[in-house]
Amino acid sequence: MIAHFADGTSRDVPGDAVFDATQTIIVARPQGSLEAAARAARDSGSLDPPKHILNAPTSLMKELGYGDGYEYDHNAEDGFSGQNYFPDGMERQKFYRPVQRGFERDITKRLEYWDKLRRDKEKP
Repeated sequence: MIAHFADGTSRDVPGDAVFDATQTIIVARPQGSLEAAARAARDSGSLDPPKHILNAPTSLMKELGYGDGYEYDHNAEDGFSGQNYFPDGMERQKFYRPVQRGFERDITKRLEYWDKLRRDKEKP
């Protein structure tokens, strides 16, 4: 799932970083997004996603806490909840590192902004 997520997010980004991430699997370079995500999935095993991001279409799932505590990004004042979507027991990791040219420089700025918002929200 993590490898698919990294692949899916990288496909929305133009530039060579997508090609580089795809080539990583083929040539097995350890710095690529897909390889890093695959390694994280392999090392962490089969972990469930956190319950707060799981849909609760049945009353049993609601009773089990599925969806409890989910924060909808668009309802947050700054449009960013900062919630963690990594499985419980797994540290947040970065699998996509944009190159510093073209539009990807802007993506770097956006990722840094979200990191700052997340840190600010985690402060007590």
